[in-house]
Amino acid sequence: MTLRISIQPEAREEITAAFRWYAGRSTSLGKRFRVALRACLERIQDHPEGYQLIRGDARRASLRGFPYSVIYFLDGNTIVVIACFHASRDPGEWERRVPSPWNEPGQ
Repeated sequence: MTLRISIQPEAREEITAAFRWYAGRSTSLGKRFRVALRACLERIQDHPEGYQLIRGDARRASLRGFPYSVIYFLDGNTIVVIACFHASRDPGEWERRVPSPWNEPGQ
């Protein structure tokens, strides 16, 4: 069974911003980013539990060729993407999106 992917609004905004940034540098670079993201999401669908747990139930899968990671968790038959995060950003930005109880301070 193929799991459904739900991309949360903040993650969708991050994806759009990254795509626009790369596409603004070159059309082909924007297309490569989109292809890398699609491939990453397909790998997650194929092996949803195959990626490292990084906080609570949240997992991280890296985009090949780009300094971005897809942060997600499983909710039944749905892969919930909570972030598409650049490696240089503060992880606190996505950590607050992880469902309770793992988003409590000190966890």
